[in-house]
Amino acid sequence: GLVTGGLPGLGFAALKVPPAVKTPAQAVKPPPAVKAPLAVKTPAAAEKAPPAVKKPPAVKAPPAAKKPATSYALFMKEMSKTMEKGLSVGERAKIVAGMWAAAGDKGKKKYEDEAASLRKAYDDEQPPAPPKKPLAGFMIFGGDMRAGIMKANPDFAVGDIGKKLGEMWKALSEADKTAYSKKAAEAKKVYEKAYAAFIKEHGEPLKKEKKTKKVKVTV
Repeated sequence: GLVTGGLPGLGFAALKVPPAVKTPAQAVKPPPAVKAPLAVKTPAAAEKAPPAVKKPPAVKAPPAAKKPATSYALFMKEMSKTMEKGLSVGERAKIVAGMWAAAGDKGKKKYEDEAASLRKAYDDEQPPAPPKKPLAGFMIFGGDMRAGIMKANPDFAVGDIGKKLGEMWKALSEADKTAYSKKAAEAKKVYEKAYAAFIKEHGEPLKKEKKTKKVKVTV
């Protein structure tokens, strides 16, 4: 537009005032912030594995019955009732030993018969025993040679006898070793047949419970 109120008498047109720079109605909005990617959700708790199938407990052999008393033990038990209470164990044992020696066959018979009866009852209660496992060729050889080694070396301990048997077996000819191996094979066949017959009549033998050794701990 024209400037109003221009100076009079001047011979030029009034200067136009440039239009004012319009401010933007609204400030330019900054671009939206980039959103962080969503955290990957952890999968649901893994399916629990099915519980392990527990093995049935092994059938344990029943506790062994108490072994029956011997005739001497029965005699000692009865004679101890007649002794003075102040005697020590050693004194009682010495007195009973003298009484037992003086009893003679007639005096001992009563206790021997009772012990035999207890032994029979004990044996009747025991489960049938399976046949024993066969021996290997070397063990059969050892059974044949052991008596001769002990006779020739009466001072030999068990370890010495075993060592001597090992040396003799090593020096044995292949033909003799084969002969013992054949004996062992034949014994195995007899065992397998007897064991099969045992199982058929009595079933699988019960396993004996292993005794755990007590370990003494010193501090």
